[in-house]
Amino acid sequence: MVGIYFTCCSYLLIILFVLGRGFRLRKSKKTSIVEAVLFGIILGFFTIQKQTYLVRMVCMALYFLFILIAFDIDFLIAVITSIFSVLLIATSEWSVMFINANNLMHFFDSSNINSLSYFFALLLGISFFLIYSIFFSKMLEILKNDNYPKSKWLLLCAPLMTFILVLAIPDYFELVKNHQVVTFSMLGLIFSNFIMLYFYTYSIKAIHLDSELTMIKSKQEYLEEKVQLVNQHYTHSFNYLHRFLHECNDLNYFVETKDMDNIAALAKKMGEEAGKEFNMIYSNSLALNTVLQQKNDKIQELNVSIMTTILCDLKDMELSDQIELYEILLNHALDNCKQFDVNDRQIRIVLKEINSNIAIQMISPNQDKEDMVENILKDMIKKYSMRYNRKVEEDKEMILLLL
Repeated sequence: MVGIYFTCCSYLLIILFVLGRGFRLRKSKKTSIVEAVLFGIILGFFTIQKQTYLVRMVCMALYFLFILIAFDIDFLIAVITSIFSVLLIATSEWSVMFINANNLMHFFDSSNINSLSYFFALLLGISFFLIYSIFFSKMLEILKNDNYPKSKWLLLCAPLMTFILVLAIPDYFELVKNHQVVTFSMLGLIFSNFIMLYFYTYSIKAIHLDSELTMIKSKQEYLEEKVQLVNQHYTHSFNYLHRFLHECNDLNYFVETKDMDNIAALAKKMGEEAGKEFNMIYSNSLALNTVLQQKNDKIQELNVSIMTTILCDLKDMELSDQIELYEILLNHALDNCKQFDVNDRQIRIVLKEINSNIAIQMISPNQDKEDMVENILKDMIKKYSMRYNRKVEEDKEMILLLL
């Protein structure tokens, strides 16, 4: 009789410190141990009664209540833990019965629950439960992760059906002794539940690790792009200031020699360059600024003059889409400029409101009547319900998007 109470207390202590080691205790360890012993005594009282369906359901409820009181976990995880705990206990006890039924060990005297051999059998069952709990505790720990899908309650379907089947067995020892094939199948079914849980938890964990790795790579690429952008900006600013210093020296020389023609020409050139550089650095649009800096080397190489007039913002469009839109338009315009003389390589980008609509307008040199842009922008046009218009006149192309 004492052995039954000892076994129930041992089961709850194993649940407390082994099976649920990944969960946070609601109270101190000493208080939790006292609770485990008290619940163990109550469980022992019901265990020695005639094992009806009602008694087994009460035992199941006690396991669930203890887990819910002992650990700081949500209701669903408490249900999963209690069901798998009961299945592990059943598997442990059936393992001992299976060993005894096959005469693998000659120590179990089922006729006398107060005998020393019976107590040794209980210890063996506790040992099995300890081993199984150590093996499956990591999976229960993973299940508490909030990043798991909300549909994880579906994991209960197979274990719950198995649990109901276990409850429906009237006499466990009789089943193990006289129906060993059925017993072996039941053990296999219970282990299948844990194998399912194993593959579920570790596949989800692998997916999370893969997602984290992808995120780390994305952050690394983003950082590299920022470094490259800053480096381009530094190089461009350095080159401009270097030219500016030379032009200042030339200007001082022209002043000393009173060469008014060269002074006027150089001052005009410096003013145009300053205006051009200002448009390159500041366009009143973060997305356009980003694209202009990214394309700066190509703009300098082609000696293209860019003018921007930004009178509003694209607040209804995602920043990534704004950057993509400006990049597509600017790439198209720069390719067009290659066909024209340097003096005609001018691009104008305008963003303003027209009759409660936001108009994005780009004017660039172009002689091609074929539209190469609309097809590239078709997904974005559809996404934001934009209206697209293109017109080519006198070697000038105007693309207008209304948002």
